[in-house]
Parts: sequence; C-alpha cells; structure tokens
Amino acid sequence: PAALAVWLRSRLERPGSLVSSLDLSAFLLVVAAVFVNTSKAGQILGLVGLGLAAWQFRREWLSPTTTRAGLVVMAAFLGLAAAAFILPGLYESAANWGNLAEDGGSLTGRLLAYRACLAAIGETGVFGAGAGTFQYIFPYFTIDYEDGIAGFWQHAHQDWLEAVIEWGWLGFAAWAVIFGGGLVRLARRVREAQRAGRPELSAGVSLVALVVVLLHALVDFPLQIPAIQWLAVFYLAIAWGGASGRAGGEGSGKLGKRAPRSAAAGALDPSEQPARRGDEQEGRA
Repeated sequence: PAALAVWLRSRLERPGSLVSSLDLSAFLLVVAAVFVNTSKAGQILGLVGLGLAAWQFRREWLSPTTTRAGLVVMAAFLGLAAAAFILPGLYESAANWGNLAEDGGSLTGRLLAYRACLAAIGETGVFGAGAGTFQYIFPYFTIDYEDGIAGFWQHAHQDWLEAVIEWGWLGFAAWAVIFGGGLVRLARRVREAQRAGRPELSAGVSLVALVVVLLHALVDFPLQIPAIQWLAVFYLAIAWGGASGRAGGEGSGKLGKRAPRSAAAGALDPSEQPARRGDEQEGRA
C-alpha cells in the first residue's frame, strides 16, 4: 500500500514524469512479490487488497491524466510482469493448492491447532500467559491430538488466538481498541475526503493495509513478523495522528483545496514588512 500511495502521489503531481514511472515500477515489483510468495492466504488476500485499493482510489486511477493508450500500455506491462515474475513461482503455489484439494494440506493440522488454542485460552484466563510464551505452553495442550499436530509450533498460525493466549482477554481488549479505533479514524477521514472531493492517500492506504493484515492474521501469523510489525505500527501512527487535510496533510498543496485566506492570515510575515515599508516610502517620494 505504501508503494501505491507514493506512485499515485507522483502521478497526480507530476504526470508523465520519470519519477512517476519509477514509482510505478516499484509498485509493480511489490505486487509481483505478493503473488510469488507461496502463502495461499497471502495470494488470496493480495487480490483482495488490490480490489479494495482499486475501489478506494478509483478516482485517482481514472484521473484526466490517464489516456486510453496509457491504459493499454499499462495493461500490457502488467501482463509481461506477470509472465516474468509471477509464473515461475506459480508452480510451487499450484502444488500447495493441489495438496489442499486432495487431503486438506496444512489446513487439517491448523484446525486441530486452533482447537488446542481454544483449550489454552480457557486456562490462561483474563491476564494471559505473558507475551512470547505461546511456544512454551502450547505443547501441553496438544497431547490429546497425538500425531495430528506434528512438529514444533512457535506461533499459532492465528494471531487473534495467540494474542488472547499471551495477553489474556484484558490485553486483547486493549489491542482491539488500538486497532479498531485506528480503523474507525481512518474510515472517517477517508469518508470526509471523499465528500470534499479531495484525495486522501495516507489514510486510504493505511486503511487497506490494516484491514488486509488483520484478515491475514485469521489464518497465519503476519503480526509476529518484525517487518510487518513495524509497518503496522507505521499505519497505526497515521491513524491516530493528526487529521489529514490540515497543514502538511493531503488537503494542502497541489492535491488539496486551499482554504480561504482570512484577514488575519493576510497579514505579512514580520520578515516581509521592512521590504513593503521601503516600497511604500519610494512610492510616496
């Protein structure tokens, strides 16, 4: 999402420039990397994220700077990028999907693990077992499943359940406030920007990113990966930070509408007053 925001901004401010082309290339490489990844949930949610982004930024995608020829060239480039980057990784992905269709693949083990997690939640209680303790307490709840849950599980492959086990219901409620409140604030800012007819890139991509990562957390452990943790913190900072559209936000500058200048705002900066006074004296002379 961050690469998408950078490209859209440069495309709106500097259409047809070299910088805009480079930003588009970076965005396409990130998109290709999503589908080269062998995670089945990641591939599905990659499509979901692209769909949400396409709907969220439909005005920016179809801005007046986009010509029909430009759309054709972009579609052709996307097709070549898919053939060059995505297809080689699809062979392994196809094998994973085949295993899932035949015998359930990794889904069978995960469903048993989720049942063990629910049993662990009943024991950890309101305050949880403590952050980072999942890998130590989980084996005690897998004894009844014998070989159904094989190997060493460092994470639950379900961040929501792991959060309740480690942080307890009290800590989980605190995390729900942080993420849920951030989503509400982002949605409100995006809605206000749409009503005002101005783009809201920062809040828009943050909303898409957080929604997708929380969906992914239902079947995997993205929030346990440091690189994704930092990105989640970054997007949450945007959500809980100052509202966009004020000084320094998307509402100012070329992309936003300028607020009417009041009489107080019309006053000159002190550094400019001496020059104005000198001009007035010359005019009187």
